[in-house]
Amino acid sequence: MVKSMKLKTIIIISIVIVVFVIIIGVLLVLQSREKIVMRSPMLTQESSVITYIEGPVEVEFDTGEGWQDAEIGMKLKENARLRTGSGGLADLRVYSDGMIRLLENSEVALIDLTIRRQTIDIGVGTVFAKFRLLFDKQDLRFTTPNMTAAVRGTELVFFVDESGTEVHALSGITEISNPAAPDERILLAFQASTQVSGTAPPSDPTSMKPFRVAEFRRVFNGIHTKEVFLISQDINFEPNSSIILANSLKELDEVARLLKLRRVNILITGHTADVGGTTGQVRLSEDRAASIRDELISRGISAKRLSVVGYGGSRPVGDNESETGRAMNRRVEFLVVE
Repeated sequence: MVKSMKLKTIIIISIVIVVFVIIIGVLLVLQSREKIVMRSPMLTQESSVITYIEGPVEVEFDTGEGWQDAEIGMKLKENARLRTGSGGLADLRVYSDGMIRLLENSEVALIDLTIRRQTIDIGVGTVFAKFRLLFDKQDLRFTTPNMTAAVRGTELVFFVDESGTEVHALSGITEISNPAAPDERILLAFQASTQVSGTAPPSDPTSMKPFRVAEFRRVFNGIHTKEVFLISQDINFEPNSSIILANSLKELDEVARLLKLRRVNILITGHTADVGGTTGQVRLSEDRAASIRDELISRGISAKRLSVVGYGGSRPVGDNESETGRAMNRRVEFLVVE
């Protein structure tokens, strides 16, 4: 009898332990799934935003309200459309490592904007795209009326008009096909170009000319991943110095006024022309950004709202061989820190 009671006790205890282990295992799985579920929408919601605008830019949402003026900081969802007019330009951050720039007279539609799939349709115009995949199974595609590009992390330039699509790849590997000839695909790799016309398959890749690579690279340098508060080329300094010239004080007054109206944190980025040694350029650009920060603090802006960084001449947006291009490169960008 005693042995029977002991056996029953051992069996009950064993069952309790097994049930406890199963419950703990289920809870851990649910917790893991909850973390995955929570991470995915947060990334997409936070990232799809217009970061920069020049000239006429319009947006259309899937609400039936038609086209409206776009604004920096505007959030975009699936099925939104963005278009630029004559002289217009727009930067769009699709997610943390995905950016596109529309040049003038261009239009795109955001077909998919999930964590696992992004599909961007280019209706017409010139679009620069810079993407890095977040994980292996992420599906990123660009489409045009006669082309599909399956992107594996790269920098791409698309020209789309009634004659077809021209694609340039500065880096990475991209699979290009024509929906009318889906089985005839090509791989577009480092600094190569292809054309897709009508119902024909993509043309054989050709190497890009160095001047085109340099031209495209300057555009990529100018794409803004952070929301732009202000870009100024009217803040001037003494040559090879961080001392601000008196003719810049009016511009600084205006920057301070705008910062008092909109209470956001700002990253002040300094840029120079690519002249002289790289180390000296970076140090000079950072010192100049710090001088601007000090001037804004003296105008009543909290130091906690201002941070600085200097890029020297590493991000040119103009040709350093001309005075006009060097003037474009000497700039200060005020970016919103999220």
